[in-house]
Amino acid sequence: PGDKIRIMNTGKEFEVTEVGVSSPHPVKKDMLIAGDVGYLTANIKSVRETRVGDTITSAENPTEKPLPGYRQIPPMVYSGMYPVDNQKYDDLKEALQKLQLNDAALEFEPETSQALGFGFRFGFLGLLHMDVVQERLEQEFGMDLIMTAPSVDYHAIMNDGST
Repeated sequence: PGDKIRIMNTGKEFEVTEVGVSSPHPVKKDMLIAGDVGYLTANIKSVRETRVGDTITSAENPTEKPLPGYRQIPPMVYSGMYPVDNQKYDDLKEALQKLQLNDAALEFEPETSQALGFGFRFGFLGLLHMDVVQERLEQEFGMDLIMTAPSVDYHAIMNDGST
């Protein structure tokens, strides 16, 4: 506790507030050593500041390169999502933040449409991921939603190799 950590992918630093081991229930400790199956709690304000699978290192004595195997999976399918009742925009935003806590691949940003009002533009891993997110928002959070038609990004490679 009190040490600073660095998230390798983002370069962001946070202060550690608690460390411990899982055996099988969490047990607080003063420090973790090699071989411990541990946990840490830090002053991370948003899930967007970290990624599942990223390497965490000491900010004062960082490792040179992250552990192999981590890569961020880019979204493949994009769609807009809007509450049927525009007054429910803040409720949708709160539901998305909660949903993002256990869906690391969920990416979204605010979007405004002249026809549909305030909503969000999503990046999904595929159509199934899009359907699962929509179902969870409707069933777990009671949201009534309008979804725009899904689309994908197209990338053209020219004969000279440029994109």
